[in-house]
Amino acid sequence: KRVDPSGIADISNEMGAFTVVRAASHEAAGSSPIDALHALLMVCWMGGRPALWAPFDAAVARLTPPIPSVLLLCRSTFGDPARDAPAMMDRLDTVTADLQYEFNPVTITRIGIAGVYSDRLNQCREACERVVRDGREGGAIALAIQARLQLCLADWQTGRWDEALELADEGNALCEEHGYRRYSFILGGYIRALVLAARGDKATATTAADDLTEWARATGCGVSETLAHHLRAMSASGERHLARAAGTV
Repeated sequence: KRVDPSGIADISNEMGAFTVVRAASHEAAGSSPIDALHALLMVCWMGGRPALWAPFDAAVARLTPPIPSVLLLCRSTFGDPARDAPAMMDRLDTVTADLQYEFNPVTITRIGIAGVYSDRLNQCREACERVVRDGREGGAIALAIQARLQLCLADWQTGRWDEALELADEGNALCEEHGYRRYSFILGGYIRALVLAARGDKATATTAADDLTEWARATGCGVSETLAHHLRAMSASGERHLARAAGTV
């Protein structure tokens, strides 16, 4: 897929990318199609449009069983959590409990993705911390950044907001240093503004929300607009404007 200078996928080229995956998707045992599908899952999420998921689902349906369970977990709990996640929660709880025995950073961060909307990120904390340590010791930087992002979200969910800010700053600095800008709009904009909005800093939240909206318009990254709505809702809730908060989500 083509990626713009800011590191956000060019959504207009996704159908071509899906065609490539469909051509190879008869071999579920091969790592390449599965890795491609995990990458495209993230692109579908970032695009923020339901239509992007149909070709992805068609490609998964063409895989020869057994389909990797982590891929199915990510699709259900991250792709359409309101409808599909409830049926997968027992399996997700088992997988997150087994993370203590998992040392592949790719697998760890993929399971972390499944935990984002299912309120299971805290169960992934120790494993994600291992990925961060591995990155500091020379391991994969991109995965270490992703693990930091997942830890930031776990910290937000559990009230460890100071730690979330520290990790976000550290992760954003790594994004800038190594050119992984696809993470920076969350680490550098959304996480900090989310904490500050909850603490009553309306000005920062408003500015960050406007920046995220502009980024969505410029890049086709629909999830950026979703994050902007969350910031506006948090800010309005803090001012007890509940009707306005409800209208932003």
